[in-house]
Amino acid sequence: MVTKEQWLELHRVCLDTVRSAIRGLAREGLAAKPLPHDDSIGEQANHVIGAEGYWLREVHIEPAFGRVESQGWTEAKFLDEFAKIERQYERILDEKGLDHDILSGLSRVCQHALYHHARIVTLRWAMEPEWKPAEPLRWERAVDFITDLLLVGQEAKPRYD
Repeated sequence: MVTKEQWLELHRVCLDTVRSAIRGLAREGLAAKPLPHDDSIGEQANHVIGAEGYWLREVHIEPAFGRVESQGWTEAKFLDEFAKIERQYERILDEKGLDHDILSGLSRVCQHALYHHARIVTLRWAMEPEWKPAEPLRWERAVDFITDLLLVGQEAKPRYD
């Protein structure tokens, strides 16, 4: 069975994918809409935050974080909200243990972050065709950890090399 620490680590590495895709963006880059009829990177990051709150509310837990107002979009503010999300999940799992309903939502938000990472990367490349994440293979690290959790369970650890 997957441990509390592994659940928290999985959530962290999945949010890391989003963090790595917005790293270094100024407000203008977060607000830009480089593809016609698409969202901005800031809207995508805010959607990830909103979904985290939605799934907590599904299990009757009020989020201790919230979307970032568009006029205040900065990398630091988004990173701060992601950190608040992680801290709240630490408290939740400490208090409620490995509750099935909470873990179902946590599993969803992890997968949801990976989906939106891909959308954010597409937008980032549309703005900056030569852009590469400062820390490569974030998405791969997250999905490899999911695979290892399924295959080896409690022995699984994220790969950093």
